[in-house]
Amino acid sequence: MKRVAVINISGLSVDLIRNFTPRLNSWLSTVSCAPIQASFPVLSPSMQASFLTGSWPTDHGVVGNGWYEADQGLIQWQFPSGRLVQRPGIWQRMKARHQDFRCALIGWQHYFQDQCDVVVGFKPYRWAFWPTIPHLYIRPKSLLTRLAEEWDELKDMLYQKDKAMPSRIRSGDEEVRWMSEYMMRTAQWIEMHEQPHLTLISLPELAYQIPVKGYDDIQLKDVFANVDQLCMQLISLYEANGVQVLLVSDEVYVPVQHPIYINQILREEGLLEVISQFGQEFLDVMESKAFALADHQIAHVYVQDWKIARDIKSCLKEIDGVAAIWDRVEKRNRRIAHPRAGDFILVAEPDRWFAYDYWQNKEAASYQHYAMAYAECYGPQLVSSTQHGAYAVTNHHLQNNFIKAASGCVEPDRNHAPIFATAMDLPESIHPVEVYDFILRALQLL
Repeated sequence: MKRVAVINISGLSVDLIRNFTPRLNSWLSTVSCAPIQASFPVLSPSMQASFLTGSWPTDHGVVGNGWYEADQGLIQWQFPSGRLVQRPGIWQRMKARHQDFRCALIGWQHYFQDQCDVVVGFKPYRWAFWPTIPHLYIRPKSLLTRLAEEWDELKDMLYQKDKAMPSRIRSGDEEVRWMSEYMMRTAQWIEMHEQPHLTLISLPELAYQIPVKGYDDIQLKDVFANVDQLCMQLISLYEANGVQVLLVSDEVYVPVQHPIYINQILREEGLLEVISQFGQEFLDVMESKAFALADHQIAHVYVQDWKIARDIKSCLKEIDGVAAIWDRVEKRNRRIAHPRAGDFILVAEPDRWFAYDYWQNKEAASYQHYAMAYAECYGPQLVSSTQHGAYAVTNHHLQNNFIKAASGCVEPDRNHAPIFATAMDLPESIHPVEVYDFILRALQLL
């Protein structure tokens, strides 16, 4: 069995590599590269689950960044439990065939995995009267201790309470960059000390920066330069140790101009209900006839009263900016016919995106739902502390609650599709589920 490392960089495509990452572009000329054929949805959690299980959303159940659990009456958003993925991961199948198989999962979306030997991810903690603190989840716990012994900055963050005080918390850009550096340095340490058969690492920086900055921001060049450096450090280390590298991206972004306030429209039509308390408005999912979970360029619309389903669909057809409405038949054709998916799935036009807002003014937005609506776009630094110590959404987000680039749907453009690159021979394009087979092939198990 050979050793393999899969490096996932969300937001990366061939044209971005050519224009912004010269070292990575040089490496790409030495291997084979193919676009990952656009499927649906082209969102990190869904694509990652397809990569690692070899199955489609219809089967593995990850239909986006979030979904509605009807039996609980709860909207789940970016929950990291691996048990949400309803098909076995590649490490589970490998361990059934090879008892000594070892796998490290670093920074992937559903990192709370039962059978991975090494698991690394970011777990936010919410402390009383303080902002949300991005923290670390590492298993086995002994690995966290060993890392802290060799990395002073990590030791300070873990064991010195004053490092987590609001005055010491990094800005959003600093936090995101530190996340990527942490993932890279942890992967380096694991390779040097643990040497697993399969290492799966995801670098999140582009996925947080591109949506809020767009492609024109001069700061984005620094972001790409950092990703270029981190990625090549990993590739150089793995290749020096005889590890075959597979480079993938799970989603790409397109520039967007205007939001579609889908829930506000449903509210105006008398389909969505809210509860008003403490000067804030909370979504009342139990009383709503229909509501939408907005997710970049797609929206899952959940229907609570099927007697008026046709009327709801007619209402959705009239919304400006909606390119398509998928019902049961089309969901099966698009391989997303899972009970978690919306009863109707809306697809935005190429330059539009869906906003989650159901509140009619920002002052009425509850923190919980405001954070859920924009955490995916703005990254971990979403709240700040007021002088009284209460939670508050930062002024930046209150004044600028729109994004400049979104993902979810990709036109079949070879240069702007998610990529797959490796030293193996590749076809003209591959499906997301075929990444699984190429990992097995690289391990020489297929």
